[in-house]
Amino acid sequence: MTCPFNLLPQLPALSLPAGRAADGLPVGLQIVGRRFADEQVLGWGAALEAILPGHAAARPMEDVRA
Repeated sequence: MTCPFNLLPQLPALSLPAGRAADGLPVGLQIVGRRFADEQVLGWGAALEAILPGHAAARPMEDVRA
């Protein structure tokens, strides 16, 4: 749900998978930074992506060009 933050002036936001809940549903993490802190938000995202279990479980999108 990064859309509201993308509409605000220069507020960088990203979301990434963070594993699964006990019932099997996916869990996500959202990071929102200060104005113009894009590089910092991307750095946090990269660091968390390396340690969160959801990243390894993420599947690439299927190729729908048929």
